[in-house]
Amino acid sequence: MTDSVAELLRLPLGPVDLAAIDPRGIPGFDADKAAGKRALAELGAPLADLQERLYAESKAGGSRRILIVLQGMDTSGKGGVVRH
Repeated sequence: MTDSVAELLRLPLGPVDLAAIDPRGIPGFDADKAAGKRALAELGAPLADLQERLYAESKAGGSRRILIVLQGMDTSGKGGVVRH
């Protein structure tokens, strides 16, 4: 993969044509669902650590923020993503 995840997910400047974006797309990941589950399992602990650090920083008066937009049908697992 030549592009960083940030580059793959960054919106272009100016208006965005949402109809041109594939809602099933998974930028930067071209493997099957089983490989995706394995990759997610490997990233789980580091992501949990980073989330905990961001939360702790906010409680200590830090000003960094992150916005994550989750889209999914009912019972798609959106609620399991958020802990704080």
